[in-house]
Amino acid sequence: MTETARLCLTTPERFEPESLALVLARLLDTGLVASVRIALAEADEAAWIHAANHLMPVAHGADVPCLVTDRPELVGRLGLDGVHLAARTSSLGALRKSLGREAILGAEAGTSRHLAMSLAEAGADYVAVGPAGAEAADLLAWWSEMIETPSLVEGGLSPEAAAPLAAMADFVAPDLALWKAEDPAAHLALYAAALGD
Repeated sequence: MTETARLCLTTPERFEPESLALVLARLLDTGLVASVRIALAEADEAAWIHAANHLMPVAHGADVPCLVTDRPELVGRLGLDGVHLAARTSSLGALRKSLGREAILGAEAGTSRHLAMSLAEAGADYVAVGPAGAEAADLLAWWSEMIETPSLVEGGLSPEAAAPLAAMADFVAPDLALWKAEDPAAHLALYAAALGD
């Protein structure tokens, strides 16, 4: 794992792409963000494409990869950088073959050590652990000592909650409250300070 965890942004489940793109640009200007993940809920394909068409250029303009949640079929079509699997709808092996070696494949393990190991063995580029809490902390502590596959911790992470986990994780996903903060960039800086940046 890395010496200092890096920040990975996840979008709200519902948002207006034009206005969120403006907020995202300010967040990426900080230089603190390692990736952006689009995570819509109950949206049709047109909504995903609309969101990606607004957010991906902003991310790529800052040399930050842009991923989608559970929509691998959009990666190649839209020029996205990868997919985050929250639902186990496809095998990682099949996805790797279809998307190619350059695509980023991440997958959620919850707090299950067995599932996390299975995902790492199947070729995940990172394994997501969460929600934040004692079980996640225990898994991350073990993972950081035993497994080379990078870990991402997510789910209810305030800057204060992120601080002790950052020493064990490679990536940290700030809580979605970030997007509603009066000054999102200043709020992001609190996470960076908690991570030791």
